[in-house]
Amino acid sequence: MNRLVACLVALAVTSIGASASAQTTVIVQPTPVVVIIEAPSPPPEPPSPPEPPPAAEPPSTSARPRFVLDLGGDFMLGAGYDTTALGGSLRAGAMFDHGMTAELAVGYASAMSGQSEVSLGVEVQRDFSPHDVVGFLLLGRVGTAFLLDDLSPRDSGIRLSGQIGVGARLDLSADLAMLIDARAVVRYRPDDPSGPAQDDLSAGLVMSVGLRMRL
Repeated sequence: MNRLVACLVALAVTSIGASASAQTTVIVQPTPVVVIIEAPSPPPEPPSPPEPPPAAEPPSTSARPRFVLDLGGDFMLGAGYDTTALGGSLRAGAMFDHGMTAELAVGYASAMSGQSEVSLGVEVQRDFSPHDVVGFLLLGRVGTAFLLDDLSPRDSGIRLSGQIGVGARLDLSADLAMLIDARAVVRYRPDDPSGPAQDDLSAGLVMSVGLRMRL
């Protein structure tokens, strides 16, 4: 009898355990999903532009004038001479950066007929391209001339002289240039009652070839 009761009790306990095991509910919590949003990185800064080079200073307009010395040979037609006169001239002065040149001039000319003269004057030249190898010149001169006879004054009167012409310059080096020009010459000898000559007006042509030294 006791064995039967024990078996029934065991059977009942087993049934209760099985029923309890079958009714147990397992609740599984879902794993939370974490979304990480990263902020976009800022675009890289563009490289800074290079600094501009310093502006070049404009050339000085107050350049110091240069001393110039001109030596030339002259070929003269007319201007009171009966025959062709040959001579030379020496000019010294200042050349400015903008192309102007001012010079004092002294010259000597002699003709085969025996006539000769010494001339003095002030000359101004305008070079239209002073910084180029070749330049075009416009020139003029005013002065006077003393007529000579055997190297002595032949006429004590004043003889006024004016010249105007064109020429060219060719640079041979930084300090040496070749000059060539042609000029029209007009001379006037006013009347001088105390002198042997009467008033006289003459005209002619002078062609010159020479060298210029820039010192």
